Order: sequence, then C-alpha cells, then structure tokens
Amino acid sequence: MSFAERRAFLRYKKTITVQLTDVEGVTYEAVTSDISLGGMCLSCPKSVVTKVLPNGIKTEPGDKVILDTQLNTPNSEKISLKGHVLGALRIAESDFYIRVSFVDLNQKQQDSLQKLLNQ
Repeated sequence: MSFAERRAFLRYKKTITVQLTDVEGVTYEAVTSDISLGGMCLSCPKSVVTKVLPNGIKTEPGDKVILDTQLNTPNSEKISLKGHVLGALRIAESDFYIRVSFVDLNQKQQDSLQKLLNQ
C-alpha cells in the first residue's frame, strides 16, 4: 500500500479501548491514538507488544501479523475487526504504538466503524 493509499481515510484522534487477541486466545487491552476506516494506531505498554506480536517490538510490515481486535463503543456495542500489523514503534521507555491496517471489512463493519468515528 502506497503512502497516498494509507492516507486515503480521514484519521480521527479518538481514545477507544481495544481488546487484542493473540494466537492462543489470550486478550490484552490497548487504546487507540488515532483511528480511521483504514486502520488504527494503538498505544500500549511493551508487555502487550511482546505478547501479541511474534517478533515483539521488532515487528516489521513484512511480518504479516494479523490481530483480532474488538473496539468498545460508548453505547456498549462491540465491533470486531481483523487487522494487519504494519509495525511497532517505541514512544517512551516502556510505551509503544502498534500500527494496524484493517483487512477484509464487510459493509456492516464499515458502517459500525463510521458511526463510531462520527460520534
């Protein structure tokens, strides 16, 4: 995906709690730093990064990591989405951003996400 394509969706600076599920079915919590119809940037501690990403903080876009995510909306609706991890970035000693691009969103998921973004 080119730089222009990555910026095809308007980003919203919203803090939304997200549950990340690793390959063993264990759930961890993170929060969005920003989110769009195309993906999100998650803020989380190093302990979460090392659990949900096979290469931990060294995860790169070519690693093809898929995350199962669940967004918690203000009206208690849960939106389940799959995302491809684009990488992890250290922002402080023990805090990281995980960049995620959504994959295979159906129309219902897109509509629910757009509704959330418009709130």
